[in-house]
Amino acid sequence: MKPILDYIKDPVINDSTEKIDFTEKQIQESYRKLVKLQSKDAIQSKKVQLKSIPKKKLPGQIWLCKHNYVDYLGNVVQGILPYYILIVREPDVLGNTDTEFIRIQPISTFTEFHAFDDIVVADASIIGFPFLIETWNEQPILTSLLEEYICELNVHPNQGSTNEKKKLPFDDDQKKFRALEVNNTSYLRQSVISVLSWLENKQEEKSGVLINLFGKSHYPTKNVVDLLDAEYPVDFEVAAKNGLSNSRETYIFQEKISDHIITITAIKNENKYSVILDQLGESELIDAKGKQIQGIIKNEKQIFNELEFGIYELANKNHTTTIKIRLQ
Repeated sequence: MKPILDYIKDPVINDSTEKIDFTEKQIQESYRKLVKLQSKDAIQSKKVQLKSIPKKKLPGQIWLCKHNYVDYLGNVVQGILPYYILIVREPDVLGNTDTEFIRIQPISTFTEFHAFDDIVVADASIIGFPFLIETWNEQPILTSLLEEYICELNVHPNQGSTNEKKKLPFDDDQKKFRALEVNNTSYLRQSVISVLSWLENKQEEKSGVLINLFGKSHYPTKNVVDLLDAEYPVDFEVAAKNGLSNSRETYIFQEKISDHIITITAIKNENKYSVILDQLGESELIDAKGKQIQGIIKNEKQIFNELEFGIYELANKNHTTTIKIRLQ
C-alpha cells in the first residue's frame, strides 16, 4: 500500500503513471480511476445523463468542489486534489455575514483503506466506480465551494460500512491514509475558518475593514473624524462632498512598500464605503465578480466611492503584489 499512500501525500495529476512505482495492479487501477474522477471532460460528458442542477443544496447530494478559491480574508487557497463531497447537513449562515455553509463528508476512490466506520458504495454506476465516504472526516465548508453537481445518493451519513470488519482496530495503512486525507481536505474547511477569523477580529459587530497585504491580514483601527475639518487632507473633503456626511467611521491603514509609505483610508457611510489611496499611484479596483470600479483622482490621491460590502482586489502596475480589501 505504500505507493498509493505516497501518491495521496504528493499527487501527480496527469494521464500517465510513469512517475509512480506501482507494485500492485489494484493500486494502478485506483490511480487511473482517480485521474478519471478529476477529469472535467468526464464530468461534462456525464452531465448529459444527470438531472437538472438542484435549486437547494441538501443532504444526500454529491458535488465536486473547487480546486482553488479566494477565502474570506482574501488569501488564494490551493487544494492538492479536487474533492467529491457528500452533503450531510442543510445550509446555515455564519454569524451576521450572510455567508452560507454546509457540513460535508469527503469522498475517496481508495476503497482499499475502508474501515468499519466508512460507508463503502460498491455501485460503480453512480460516479463511474466504487468509492467510500469518509464519515470520520466530516467538516464545514462554504457552499460557494460547490462547483459541479453530480447526483443524489440515497445513503444515511451515519450508517457505516457494511463490511465484516466491524470495529476492528485500524491498521497502520488505514491510520496513515486518514491522516493524509484530513490534511489534504484542510483547504475545504479553510473557507469556514477564514470567515470565523473575520468574525473574531473585525473592529465592530456590524462593520469592519480588512486589508490583506502579502498574505497577512490587517485590521485598521476605527476612528470617528470630522471629514471637513481643515486638519485633514483634501481627500477626506472630496469624499465628504461625494455623498458622505461630516462625521463617519474611518479606518486608516499605513504600510511601507518600496521605500515609501502607502495609505489606504476607508470611510463608511451607512451601507457603503469610500476608499482613498495615497502614494500607490493609479490603481485598479476590482470587485468579487471581476468588475472594475471607476475612481477619481484628486491631488495625487485616488478615490473610489459608493462601494458595496464585500471583497475587492487592488492591483497596481508599480507593485508586484495585489492588495485585498474587505468592507462591511
